[in-house]
Amino acid sequence: FAFTAEWYDPNASLFRRYELLYYPKDGSVEMYDVKNHRTFLKRTKYDSLHLEDLFVGNKITIFSRHLSLVDYGDQYTARKLGSRKERTLALIKPDAMPKIGDLIDIIINAGFTITKAKMMMLSRKEAADFYVDHQSKPFYNELLQFITSRS
Repeated sequence: FAFTAEWYDPNASLFRRYELLYYPKDGSVEMYDVKNHRTFLKRTKYDSLHLEDLFVGNKITIFSRHLSLVDYGDQYTARKLGSRKERTLALIKPDAMPKIGDLIDIIINAGFTITKAKMMMLSRKEAADFYVDHQSKPFYNELLQFITSRS
């Protein structure tokens, strides 16, 4: 399986990008330095890393180096492992925006990973599509007004 991994180099104050290869048959790993086009770590057995640890957004440690998995390295890996991660949509309503930092801290401290975060305002049509199940409720119009407001 192939991943794109990043490591923060504190000496150079920059992120270094690697291609990380994981071989589940023997639990070995290999790393390739993308920028310098050379092998960084030859294929080596590494028992502390397991297949269930490998998903985009996770942070792993290989030989004391803390790596962030930022992308799948190929389509095969994306197809095979991409569906293993659960997904959900979190919608932060307008009245909670002043506490968005606290909400993000709560989510992260609960062990969740936030990926593809996007800040946006829903149009009335988008809100109506999202809340279609509430269309027959007496509070429906107020709900649409509230969710599309700035406060």
